[in-house]
Amino acid sequence: MTVGRAPRQRDRGGPKLWSSEIAHFADGYRWLSGSTTRAASIPVAGGLIERQVGDALAILDAESVEQTAIVGWSFGAKVAMELFRRAPRRVASLVLVGAVAGNPWEHRSIAGSVLPRVLRLSNRFGGALESVMTRAARWPETSLWARRLGVVSPTLSTELGSELADALGQIDFERVRTFLRAMETHDASDVLHAIDVPVLVISGDRDFASTREAAEHIVRSVRGAELMTVPGGSHFVHAEYPG
Repeated sequence: MTVGRAPRQRDRGGPKLWSSEIAHFADGYRWLSGSTTRAASIPVAGGLIERQVGDALAILDAESVEQTAIVGWSFGAKVAMELFRRAPRRVASLVLVGAVAGNPWEHRSIAGSVLPRVLRLSNRFGGALESVMTRAARWPETSLWARRLGVVSPTLSTELGSELADALGQIDFERVRTFLRAMETHDASDVLHAIDVPVLVISGDRDFASTREAAEHIVRSVRGAELMTVPGGSHFVHAEYPG
């Protein structure tokens, strides 16, 4: 999750998937960021999002940021909504990218159809499946086929595409299972009606993990929220169409 930005200070660095946005705002804003995937080794799935919220608030406290914009992508969008529940006065606005408030598998996304089956297979053939995926990620054709199949947009840079393939090759199924259980069990739907700050929901119309239906649910539930749908955008829409 990328956590907010404080005015009139320069960026100190950030995740490469957000490099274009960070560069664009560098003259007037500072981005404070944290990865939601690095803490996915917590044994109790229900505590993962709450821990991420605690980490985000600790970052804001350490940087003396009283209130800021919160930007959350995918799992980070859930963290952003939960952060508002816990500390609404710290949130000036919310930008939710590829977001789902409740169970992501309820909205008939491609990921919702495929991932549970992959995880079941990983329980039975974890070592073999990880080996196959590691080898596949090293194939030069993997990034090309990801574009052809619509997993990512053709506009995604070759560099970022290669980095995503490398990340796939290093996948830790136990961590992914914990991560996805947290996505499935956590529900921020009840806090949506309480959100009283500006909210922008960004969704790619070819997102394999978060459907337009999920985005519209958030927009309908938050008073004054706006939805931006990016034609051709996938779950990595912010990296594919940074402008």
